[in-house]
Amino acid sequence: MEGYTAIGRLQKPHGLHGELKLRVDEPFLDPVEAAKVLFVEQGGRPLPFFVEHLRGQGALIVKLEEIDSREDAVLLSHKEVYLKSNTLEPVEQENEAEIMLRSLSGFLVIDEQLGELGPIARLEEYPQQWMAVLDSSGEEKLVPLVEAFIREIDPETKRIYMDLPEGLLEL
Repeated sequence: MEGYTAIGRLQKPHGLHGELKLRVDEPFLDPVEAAKVLFVEQGGRPLPFFVEHLRGQGALIVKLEEIDSREDAVLLSHKEVYLKSNTLEPVEQENEAEIMLRSLSGFLVIDEQLGELGPIARLEEYPQQWMAVLDSSGEEKLVPLVEAFIREIDPETKRIYMDLPEGLLEL
């Protein structure tokens, strides 16, 4: 989404009054704490949500205006959160790769040997690497997003072409 920078992800609801856990990438903690508006991806577009309050350290809890129940919060859980790029300080080079990886949610993963594996449902950060959680025929599969396995990323068609080691998906 041009003009916006992915800064984190809403997690599961917290409590019964519309609060959500919010995971924010380290370089964006200060801008998020100062933000009056967060943008949440809905239908491929960033929709603005005004911040009613934000609390916590490390694990943040956010309350967005007009999200007043657990049911409302569930609809936003696990969605990518953005800020307008022009409101952010330039990001260090090492973090740009992580930002690019997070933008791969929804891309179709295609392996050279196995063919289509399924779309990326979400991304999870592990200590050594990022993992794509694929929705493969109703079953979740983890695929490591490491440079050695990625052959091509086609943003136009939203496809990632990979060459995964034999047996990796059976683990």
